[in-house]
Amino acid sequence: MTLPAAEIRKKLIDITVDLMDTGGIEAVKARPIAKEVGISVGTIYNMFGSIDGLVQEANAQILEQFASVALAAIAAKQDEWTTGMASGQLNETAAMRERLLTIAETYMNFVEQNESRWQAMLAYNQTRSVEILSETYDQQQGDLFKWLGSTIENTELGATEETRRMVARMLWSSVHGIVVLNYVGQANDTSRAYTWQQIETFVETFVQGILKR
Repeated sequence: MTLPAAEIRKKLIDITVDLMDTGGIEAVKARPIAKEVGISVGTIYNMFGSIDGLVQEANAQILEQFASVALAAIAAKQDEWTTGMASGQLNETAAMRERLLTIAETYMNFVEQNESRWQAMLAYNQTRSVEILSETYDQQQGDLFKWLGSTIENTELGATEETRRMVARMLWSSVHGIVVLNYVGQANDTSRAYTWQQIETFVETFVQGILKR
């Protein structure tokens, strides 16, 4: 029985992600993927334009998974932060620190749990000048950046939406850079502790600096 096109598309993307997990980006080849799904190689090219198009869709799915996890982590902690601020258990400095560290920890945990596919995605991006944003991820990333920007809304740098978005991007890029340089591809207890120490130092320096402005 012939599978619906949407189901074939999903299977192709899922298999590609699995191959990235087990063999890296080099393991993603059109012929064995097509054979596993029971379709012709031409079907892959008809659906995605090229094997690169399929990889980009797989990468977009990975990014969507991270953004979904990050937004869920924020939602799970929101009541705790609100209650802490209202009761005086968290002051402005501590609340900002806790919020930023929550996102950083969520990112580190996601990378650790999905290290092979994340490393494969980054390796692919380094060799190609492509934008791998899907519409879903673009919306999720916008929500994530908006939330990051909201943490500085009552500070001098949070005066406008433009500056809040700029700072949100800076925060995300900084944590991403620390994790990629120190953790992706070399995850172990020592590298995790060293990476987390750098993140804590960065966040603490940022929070103290922005609240003094």
